Amino acid sequence: MAGISRKYPMLRRSHAMWVSRRVWQPRLVFWAGAISIGLISVLFA
Repeated sequence: MAGISRKYPMLRRSHAMWVSRRVWQPRLVFWAGAISIGLISVLFA
């Protein structure tokens, strides 16, 4: 993987962005909330 990221620095930056907790935590909170609201609405239907 190191050889690939050395050839393509954009790939390395995007990989670091996906690993960063600051980036994926808001998305995780959003998706968890959306899924839980969907499940609750199915239970009440």
